[in-house]
Amino acid sequence: MGANEEPAAIRLGTVVEMIHTATLVHDDVIDKAETRRGQPSINSRWGNHMSVLAGDWLYMQAFSIALAERNFKILDLLIGLTQVMVEGELLQMEKLGRLLSREEHLDLIYRKTACLFEVSMRLGAVLAGANHVRGGAPAHRQAERVHQNGFARAGFARKQIQSGLKFQRQLVNDRVILNEDFAEHGRKV
Repeated sequence: MGANEEPAAIRLGTVVEMIHTATLVHDDVIDKAETRRGQPSINSRWGNHMSVLAGDWLYMQAFSIALAERNFKILDLLIGLTQVMVEGELLQMEKLGRLLSREEHLDLIYRKTACLFEVSMRLGAVLAGANHVRGGAPAHRQAERVHQNGFARAGFARKQIQSGLKFQRQLVNDRVILNEDFAEHGRKV
């Protein structure tokens, strides 16, 4: 990536972080979370109405920054990402309390976290001039194929999706450890 792409990469990195933060704010409202990373959550401080609006504002600001790039490939990726992540939250709510199959679990992990990693890397590829970078929705269909084929024929998306899946699995493992510690010692770590 040359010097001309560096400011754009920084802006798009900011966009991805803003989208990620917006999803966390909305997730805390949905989950009625009291804390986020050991600190009071936004919804516990300012209520659900203000938190939803703050999350929406972050989305709008992120897309406003992305729009300034004047690149439809970038917007396609970000719109697809947002769609897949919202669908993931809706699916999670639908499946709450059910034992999930491996495929359902991988699909939720993809939609809630791995797609963020994937799109982040695809945005870098767009800035570097890659010609064949697909948008978020086609990438999700590709990810479904990846899940079905055990990551055998993933091509470009394999590493991005695997990174996101590993990250999400580590979060799940950490949460299990924390919950076990809470059950054993009666306190949160």
